Amino acid sequence: MYEINETHDPNLKSWVESANDPATDFPIQNLPFCVFSDVGGCFPRVGVIIGDQVFDFENGKTKDLFSGVGADELQGPSWLYLHAFGPYRKRLSDILRDTASTETRKITEPLLLPFSQVQVLLPFEIHDYTDFY
Repeated sequence: MYEINETHDPNLKSWVESANDPATDFPIQNLPFCVFSDVGGCFPRVGVIIGDQVFDFENGKTKDLFSGVGADELQGPSWLYLHAFGPYRKRLSDILRDTASTETRKITEPLLLPFSQVQVLLPFEIHDYTDFY
């Protein structure tokens, strides 16, 4: 279950301009995790969609953007452990808000990829499942 907290404040704005568009499905209040790769590329990795961009979460972990959050918890396929999402969602909201420091923006901006230049992948495969008997 997700807790409603300050990351859901309808008045929040992002420095990622497309996230402030009233028609977007991915404003700063809605930061869905995804698995993606560059179009035509390999190396699937974890990302977060904001506006018309995908934040490269995997590479963001190497830039100390998540120090103190437990960045080792989300390694490879284990990133799907739902208990870890809350602290990461809060930190992502802080990083992408219009109140983020100039230094944070400078580190983060190269980690934003246009959604049109990535391929969103299935996060995992479900085997041997049926919903009827």
